[in-house]
Amino acid sequence: MLHTIVHPSRLSLLYEMCPLAFLIEKAGGSASDGQMAVLDIPIQGYEQKANMIAGSTEDVQYISDELNTEGNVSGNKGSYANLLEIQGRFSNSAANLVSPAKNAE
Repeated sequence: MLHTIVHPSRLSLLYEMCPLAFLIEKAGGSASDGQMAVLDIPIQGYEQKANMIAGSTEDVQYISDELNTEGNVSGNKGSYANLLEIQGRFSNSAANLVSPAKNAE
């Protein structure tokens, strides 16, 4: 799902994702690959890599729902382009919070 030729999965399931997912879930958050919980992914080898979405349970559920919504390929709701647009809005509002005097010019 998230793994593409341009953006391959880079995190090791056994050594990076599982320990981090364990801590996140113990703290009340959630960690997923977009389809299932990270800790539920069957380990097939020590070199296995996967994607990870981590954060509050609500945020992880929202991102998973967006990625799994019908229309990913067409550029509608749930598309990668839509997620980049949302990310751009967040980074712009974060820039406004960091330096409001700069934006007043």
